[in-house]
Amino acid sequence: MATFRNSLLIMVFLLASSTLLASTLSQENPSKPSSDVKHLLKCGGRLKQYGYDVGLALISGDFAAISDECCDELINRLGESCHFDLVYALSNDSRFRKIATKILERGITIWERCTSIAG
Repeated sequence: MATFRNSLLIMVFLLASSTLLASTLSQENPSKPSSDVKHLLKCGGRLKQYGYDVGLALISGDFAAISDECCDELINRLGESCHFDLVYALSNDSRFRKIATKILERGITIWERCTSIAG
């Protein structure tokens, strides 16, 4: 189960990273994409144990897996800017276009819930 969770977490963050890279490659400054992708990968690496749970909640809307321990890791290990950078990148992935607004809303809901618990 842990291997599946780790694989899903990596997939979610790679999807987000590849989307951001593709969109920024079309811009004028070619040095910017690598720093953005590196930033997202660094952020994704901070949320070790509960990344799958957060990713699942963002995509499915099932917040049951967002435990108090998950919130503690999200707030104190990942941080607000990394959380919202990853949420935004995921919402910009073309595969989630139909639920992009919901992903953004769910990201806010998760953050607000977690700050009330672990903040």
